[in-house]
Amino acid sequence: EMPPKLSKVYWFSRAFNAAMHLRNWVVKPPFIMYYLTFLLPEVQTLLEDGGFTVEVHQPFDRPLERLRLVIATREPH
Repeated sequence: EMPPKLSKVYWFSRAFNAAMHLRNWVVKPPFIMYYLTFLLPEVQTLLEDGGFTVEVHQPFDRPLERLRLVIATREPH
């Protein structure tokens, strides 16, 4: 789920995204790394629909319990 809009996590992530957009405007090639651009259920469905097997792990305790490790694998054709 998306963090609340009044949380530090939300605004830190948005500030990081803004900094990356600015950096990519100034420096080439672009560095693509953005936060909070999609939610896990959406991307898990997209990956599974694309033929991937998806594993989701919660590898950390507090204060990083919101982070997830996503492993998507697909057998070669």
